[in-house]
Amino acid sequence: MSEVLLQQILSELQEVKTEQHKMEKRFDKIDQKFVAIDERFDKMQSQLDGIQGQMDGMQGQIGGMQGQMDGMQGQMDGMQGQIGGMQGQLDRIENRQDAIFEHTGQLTEFRQETLAKFDEVVKKEDIHYFEAKVLEHDRELFNLKKRA
Repeated sequence: MSEVLLQQILSELQEVKTEQHKMEKRFDKIDQKFVAIDERFDKMQSQLDGIQGQMDGMQGQIGGMQGQMDGMQGQMDGMQGQIGGMQGQLDRIENRQDAIFEHTGQLTEFRQETLAKFDEVVKKEDIHYFEAKVLEHDRELFNLKKRA
């Protein structure tokens, strides 16, 4: 019986060894799958790092664009101030222009009135007449002085 028992034990040991080999093969397969999963995970982590780097770059670009937009807003505010100043100057020019138009109208009216008065006061024939009279009076005075 001891031999049968030994045979059984030996048989059981071989079955245990066989099962152990099967388990080791399964563990090797599982280990290979874990290695593949770990490689995929590393690859995904690398891709995520790349995406994070791109996002950081885009964030920097957005910050730069925001700075540029702030600069443009400042320039627009400055231009708005200049436009306001130019509007004030334009208003003053328009006021001056209105005064010039009014003054020009008054001068034109004065000129027309003066020309009309000249036509009434002195005519060319009158000037010839006055020249002749002055000449005649000068002769008479000259003659009177001679006699005296």
